[in-house]
Amino acid sequence: MQAEQEARGKYIDNTSSALNHYLFGDGSPAYIGDNTFNALINSEKFQTMHSSLILGTNKKREGTFSVDMTNIVFHIGRTNIDYKLELKNNQSKLTYNVFVNDGFWDPDLIDERYGKNFGNSSNFIPDGMGPNLERFGGRPYHYISRQLIYYIP
Repeated sequence: MQAEQEARGKYIDNTSSALNHYLFGDGSPAYIGDNTFNALINSEKFQTMHSSLILGTNKKREGTFSVDMTNIVFHIGRTNIDYKLELKNNQSKLTYNVFVNDGFWDPDLIDERYGKNFGNSSNFIPDGMGPNLERFGGRPYHYISRQLIYYIP
């Protein structure tokens, strides 16, 4: 499975491989492995949202929510999840797209907050995907989003 995914992009399934790709990689997109993916979908926040969609207590059929994985899988941090609930042929289809518009970069919160007061303020713009405030000289990269589909009778 890992070899198949590396054809799509760099395969990452732990913080050390994520950091290694950031520091020494080429900035190519990274496919997030199954251990990290499973940690996300088994997180309390994901499961709470999933239950609310399955049980119908969440009336929104489509939307986005985020899960803070920082204490579970550090390199993911806060990640975005899009969802869509559709009814087709008397069956509900719930689709999740995870790691949407997400990636790995140095957030450098100190420079983003205070650096604008020093010298050329354009050097201190919050970077998101950057490159801009990469304090450790790394190359930021995107995560390749993954999809999860549930069929509900």
